[in-house]
Amino acid sequence: MEAGKASAIGPCFTSKYQQKDTNLNESQDYIGHNDLSEKSKRFPAADELLSTAESKLKQLHALSTPWKDVGEEILLFFITESNKNTSKITETFGDLMVKYKFLDVCIRIWDFCHTARDTNYNFLTCKAYDHMKLTLWNISDKSSGIAKAAFQNKVFIEKCMSEFGLPELDIDKISDQNQFNAVVATMGMLHNMAKHYHPVCSLIRHNGGLDRILHFYKYKDLKLQTMVMLLVAECITEEENDKIMESIDLLSFIVEQLKIALENPKHHFSASELVIGLDKLLANESNKKYIVGLNILPLLRRMLDQNSSADQMQAASHCIWTLSFASDNRNKICQEPDLLGTIYRVLSNSDVGVEIKRSCEGILFNIKNAQPAPAGTEKSVGRDKHVMISYQWNKQATIVKLDNYLKKFELKTWIDISNMQGSILESMAHAVEDASVVVIAMTEDYKKSNACRTGRFIDLDCPVLASNM
Repeated sequence: MEAGKASAIGPCFTSKYQQKDTNLNESQDYIGHNDLSEKSKRFPAADELLSTAESKLKQLHALSTPWKDVGEEILLFFITESNKNTSKITETFGDLMVKYKFLDVCIRIWDFCHTARDTNYNFLTCKAYDHMKLTLWNISDKSSGIAKAAFQNKVFIEKCMSEFGLPELDIDKISDQNQFNAVVATMGMLHNMAKHYHPVCSLIRHNGGLDRILHFYKYKDLKLQTMVMLLVAECITEEENDKIMESIDLLSFIVEQLKIALENPKHHFSASELVIGLDKLLANESNKKYIVGLNILPLLRRMLDQNSSADQMQAASHCIWTLSFASDNRNKICQEPDLLGTIYRVLSNSDVGVEIKRSCEGILFNIKNAQPAPAGTEKSVGRDKHVMISYQWNKQATIVKLDNYLKKFELKTWIDISNMQGSILESMAHAVEDASVVVIAMTEDYKKSNACRTGRFIDLDCPVLASNM
């Protein structure tokens, strides 16, 4: 999510909510101008724009007082251009910011504005400080590189989290527009960084960070409450999930916001953002059942329609897959008018992306395989045994190295790169059934993934070796 609409939250938030959903690109390497040659054919000014951005970042880094007029103008350039241009351009802005240590400049601005005696440069009134937050909010919506750099730097995120404990930003005082904007911008930026690079969550959670964030849910403003929900959902553990749900009905709140977002594309949060946040709150069975009772399935079916954006389809299909792990929900999914028909139509569409199809296959797999196989069912007849390696896709490069290493010892292996035929999950089920041993590359993302949860529907007749990565 990027920075916001002037009519909603003040004149200095003049950038986002008018934009459509965008794909999340997780590239973390610096992208040079030549890498955008294809984009440049469609956008002839791209190379010139990136050269200008690079020059401005060098200039900003060299400024002794980046919080004054020149720094303010440079930061405003990045706010304006990130709103006007493609996701790829904005992502590349992020890569350039990593290269030229933009976060070091942000820390200098933060330190000065939080200690300035001149009221014109106080963190609540300084335009450069405001522009710094908005720049990071916009750029972090597209750039995983800036999120990774923020985690490695640590200091900037720690400073931002400290703001939630400042007396000036207590909920009794954020009725003032400047205070309100400061809280919302910080939460928006942190949410984007956490969703792009999950280790950021550990910095947000440090020293009771989630409690400080949840404190702002008490402030009766829908935009701020939704921002709190999205940030908490990104960082919460399953144990904390239960505790928070006892005191706050976030699920009902999200459903109501989703209804508004589907009717109004200019709503301050997109439908896909809300559903992604919701999906992360569905770790326990009671939440899965409760949300279906709030009649969310028709809304998700609407998002899965092929006239919807790819982002909406991906968010909706994955959320339905998550919901299908609850037995009561599987029946309701089957009974929901045209939901299964929509899923089958998505699977038959060659233009639909692999992640969407994977989720749709997961829904059908759960419905089909939830019941235990009859006693005496034959498995692995006539098929060779192998070492099956199960992992989260963001660790694929490491797993390929492991696969190649095992093959040196003439071991037959199975990973989901070269051994896939037909349905992804059906192939994985056969791979487990045919395994002499299953090796699990355990990460936090793996434990939370639906593909991992799907494994409970597959009978294991072999040893399992789990190793933390």
